[in-house]
Amino acid sequence: MLLISLYILFLVLVFSLSVLIAYKFSYLRGWTHRLLAFAAGFLLSLSFLKIIPKGATLNPKTFGLGLILSYLLMIFMEHFLRISFLHGDHEKGESISEHSHKDKDYLITSGMVQCEEGELRCHLDISSEAHLWTFSAVMAFALHNFSDGIGFAMGFLKGVGLGPLTFLAITFHKIPAGMGLGTLLARGRVSLTNLIKYLLLITVFFLTGVVFTFLLGNALNPSLRAVFVGFAGGSFIYLGATHMLPEVHKENDKWCFLIFLLGVLTILPLEVLLKISH
Repeated sequence: MLLISLYILFLVLVFSLSVLIAYKFSYLRGWTHRLLAFAAGFLLSLSFLKIIPKGATLNPKTFGLGLILSYLLMIFMEHFLRISFLHGDHEKGESISEHSHKDKDYLITSGMVQCEEGELRCHLDISSEAHLWTFSAVMAFALHNFSDGIGFAMGFLKGVGLGPLTFLAITFHKIPAGMGLGTLLARGRVSLTNLIKYLLLITVFFLTGVVFTFLLGNALNPSLRAVFVGFAGGSFIYLGATHMLPEVHKENDKWCFLIFLLGVLTILPLEVLLKISH
């Protein structure tokens, strides 16, 4: 348990530092899409090469149930908990397309925020609207971190044996996710005190997901344990394919495809090193 506790502490520190770095140093936000490319490659590789085969050996049917449940939950979070850009009148609002080129990094984040140009309008009354969309963003990240907690703990359940790999997957994902949140909070002019409060809230959700999975998952038989494995696999696939890669494609960065492939292939030497260490 000591090693798992150190893993958790490291993940919390990585995410928090990523948020603070993006919050303070705007010039580093341009690297977000390349970090997303690497993380997407690793998440998809881990899901298809390790998590899906492992879940199928536990119980294919219940594993599939967990897979689709996690996918539906991620869709729910995207649809109902995305940042609240409100429909407005032409007189009160300004088209978001006028902001999209200047503040592109404001929208990309880790995929928790998506907004088509010209479709929605954002009000210029920052003092009233900023609190609304900032809270919506923080709650979206908090719920997303709950699912991250499940995905992390899943790897350490009995009969799964993917702990170090799921730890690395969450780590690679936390860096661009944290930078995305830091960017949003900086654009919303959130104070450092409130930023720390938001980080504590998000951390509590992550820890809740971890504890929930350990308490319930290890007490279940392999068939029900496969539901947790499927939940982790579905959330990783959704994040990598649905959220991260579309944002990477928007940048038209010729290096991103190679970085994505590097993320895909990274799991192979890591698996060898982990076997040697055991």
